[in-house]
Amino acid sequence: MPLDDMAGGIINAIGRFLGYVVIDILLEIIFYWIGKISLRILTLGRYPPRQEEKHCEGCVQAFGLTIFVVVAVGPFLVKSV
Repeated sequence: MPLDDMAGGIINAIGRFLGYVVIDILLEIIFYWIGKISLRILTLGRYPPRQEEKHCEGCVQAFGLTIFVVVAVGPFLVKSV
């Protein structure tokens, strides 16, 4: 019995770790860059600022997530006429 509990705990920890890695990669890399490029185009290069200046990275990630959802899910929501 204790061996089964220990194995279950290890598998649970590995699953959590992989979940955090996937979420971190999605937010930090994919959604951030989608948001950064989209915001740069919409603001004509004014926001987000260059790397040296502070800005709201969470806001850029949220905008990237929004763009991703609109582009990925939007075509399925539009009904053909």
